[in-house]
Amino acid sequence: MSLTMPPRRRADFLTGRSALHRAVRAAGLTAGAVLRDGPRPLLPDGISASISHSGGVAVAVAGPSDLFHTLGVDLELTALPLEAAHLVLRGPETELLNGDGDTDTATRRLHVLHSAKEAAFKALSPVIGPGLRGLRDIRLEAYADGYLARANRQPGPLVHVSARELPQGVLCWAVPRN
Repeated sequence: MSLTMPPRRRADFLTGRSALHRAVRAAGLTAGAVLRDGPRPLLPDGISASISHSGGVAVAVAGPSDLFHTLGVDLELTALPLEAAHLVLRGPETELLNGDGDTDTATRRLHVLHSAKEAAFKALSPVIGPGLRGLRDIRLEAYADGYLARANRQPGPLVHVSARELPQGVLCWAVPRN
């Protein structure tokens, strides 16, 4: 399937699959060839995982599905402009941007919030299904070292999203909240 992709997309795809296999091994699990279901990896029973890639760099998280019924990860190396906040955030979430009028702080926070929502979306969408259409369907609340995330209009699982700012981007991962 990757043979039909444009070269850059194919390189990202293969780098992501390599990261996935390393994450699966690091979790003490094994997986043969990993097929795909649309944009998502189709994993063997017993494995939960998520992949992200940006700018030629890929990351993955994996674990046994009996411990992690869902996982999400996101790597963002390119920040959104502050004017795009309305595409990601809604209502009370805009308060999470508050940088006391400092545009640089607000832009940096939007970068983190965007990545946190991407990780939460990857973790929640397989569990919730087609009712979860986009990032604005995810609600974030500040919590400890990151956020708690859930679907806006549906009861369902809650995930804890951890966020780490990197020198050139943001890395977020989402795990089920016990």
